Amino acid sequence: MSNRLYPDFEHRDPDTLAAKVREALEEYRTEVSHIRSIPEAEADFANTVLALEKCGEALELASSTFFNLLSCDADDRMMELSQELTMELTEVSNEISMDLGLAQKVRKIYESDRSSLDPQDHRLLYRSYEGYKNRGAYLTEDVRTELKSLRKELSLATLNFGQNVLKEQNAYRLSLIDGSCLKRLPAAILEQAKKAAEEAEIRGWLFGFSMPEYLAIMKYCDCRTVREKMYRDHGKIGYDTAKTTKNTTLVYEIVRLRTRIANLLGHDTYADYILEDRMAKSPAAVYSMLDQLRTAYLPLAQKEVEDIRALAEKEGLEGPLQPWDWSYYAELYRQKELNYDEEETRPYFGLNDSVRAMFGLARDLYGLTFAPNDHLTPYRPEVEVYDVLDGDELMGTLLMDYHPRKGKQSGAWMTNYVEAHDDVRPVVSLVMNFTPATADKPALLTIGEVNTMFHEFGHALHGLLTRVRHASLSGTNVVRDFVELPSQLMENWLLQPEFLKSFGRHYATGEVLPDHLVEAIRRSNHFLDGYACIRQLGFGYLDMAWHDTPTDELPKTIKELEEKVNDPIRLLPTVEGVATSTAFGHIFSGGYAAGYYGYKWSEILDADAFEEYLAKGLRDKDTASRFRKEILERGDADEPEVLYKNFKGRPASIEALFRRDQLL
Repeated sequence: MSNRLYPDFEHRDPDTLAAKVREALEEYRTEVSHIRSIPEAEADFANTVLALEKCGEALELASSTFFNLLSCDADDRMMELSQELTMELTEVSNEISMDLGLAQKVRKIYESDRSSLDPQDHRLLYRSYEGYKNRGAYLTEDVRTELKSLRKELSLATLNFGQNVLKEQNAYRLSLIDGSCLKRLPAAILEQAKKAAEEAEIRGWLFGFSMPEYLAIMKYCDCRTVREKMYRDHGKIGYDTAKTTKNTTLVYEIVRLRTRIANLLGHDTYADYILEDRMAKSPAAVYSMLDQLRTAYLPLAQKEVEDIRALAEKEGLEGPLQPWDWSYYAELYRQKELNYDEEETRPYFGLNDSVRAMFGLARDLYGLTFAPNDHLTPYRPEVEVYDVLDGDELMGTLLMDYHPRKGKQSGAWMTNYVEAHDDVRPVVSLVMNFTPATADKPALLTIGEVNTMFHEFGHALHGLLTRVRHASLSGTNVVRDFVELPSQLMENWLLQPEFLKSFGRHYATGEVLPDHLVEAIRRSNHFLDGYACIRQLGFGYLDMAWHDTPTDELPKTIKELEEKVNDPIRLLPTVEGVATSTAFGHIFSGGYAAGYYGYKWSEILDADAFEEYLAKGLRDKDTASRFRKEILERGDADEPEVLYKNFKGRPASIEALFRRDQLL
């Protein structure tokens, strides 16, 4: 029988949420104190390793509720409290994860006879022992003390980095009076910008930094100076040293702290430390993959840039093709050469229809149903709550949060409020930033936005379908270069005509998505493949430059480091006064440090995995059952390369990605 554990969203003012965290923190300390009191001679798997895994359930729920809401519905008070709580939680985490007495008990159990443990318990014991070792619990007292101090500093620094980015994004407004250059923007974006201006009691249109608004300006605004301004303003997030929200010093501070932690743990760089436990295993393997992809895609990217530049010159562009010109002329090129404008897809993909199709695919592949739950209170009235069922069995609870609002970070992500454990099922949230409905139209998505939703839904399935009974091993609690496999796999169905036409219908006329748009979507998927790959590689190389370089060898300025990284793969002119690193939340506040390469690593896995469906059928039950059993249900119950080989029968091949991108 599955049990439900659900956050209390009815009492969610910041101070109440923080009080619950602190109350649960004291409860957690008491639970751990009991485990500490067990003599080492009597310590065993059940009373120590399993007990440590199970304690702190209330704290996990309270802290995940607070910090998830901090990302999607924050105010100034929450930001203030988050700094206090981060320090308190880090202190307790340090205290327990660096506790020599607990660590010695776990080591004793790990080195004893483990033959009676089942595979999941054996994996938990291994991860527990490795966790203490990798945190430095077995080192001398002076080193442990320094590590604790460094981790407290690092937690606060990464939190401040993310909050600085969010504050600048929330504060930004671009006011435009002349609408002549906005005619090609999507109607829903224009209506939203007009409404924002009216609410601010100013004339014209008011744009922010939400992703739909930013992309609309960059792709469709006919005024080059407006595009340049928004590009430069966006590139200054965290980079303007005159602002209190600057991240210029925090970047170096975060890298310094991470490197020092790695050094104390016996590694030359932070990348060495992190990658030891990933599929890649070493920086050399990461660079090998990045370099292979660069060799394969850079010539294609260079040709694509030349094609776009030639079109821009025909259209009257004066001077070099600049970064703020790229999306605009690339979109014009797409329309002229492919006879396709992605905005043409928007009328055919209503949000509600797209969600139903997504749920329907999960039903066909995995036998799941999604039943609205009107009894559970969401954290905002517009958030939808679903019970996810496999027959009569509750697999978990899914929250769907679709649209931008003040206090919500840009982008899209999946997160857990409750991790699956024992008979408790997970509570998973999908957070997105899609253009909302207008007075005369429902919420409509481009095919690119549908793709974003399917991607995050893949993460959700990974979290919901887990059969691992230990929370720390369940769902998406896998290494970073494996976690994107389920999400990126889901994107593949959106390139299959049969599936697209099954739900793509014009919101007003009911017309099925026409064949010419289906074919255009498929052709467009390979449009600028080279440029897109090199852009991703640039982020991967930048991440490695920060985290695989000894601190004393880092360039003195952010710009110098970024130029050094970008020069070998540069496709467009450099722009003074802007930077990537100061707003690069993935690696400086989001857990992807020395791990951004994982997107491309997982893309190789997903291309290789989807060839099974291409060979056997898009809804082949046997393939879906194997993927569910060997990947989605297994979490971190075994090494990722073992899980993948159990599904595919062999390791993944990079050639599968080259085949998908028509390079072979």
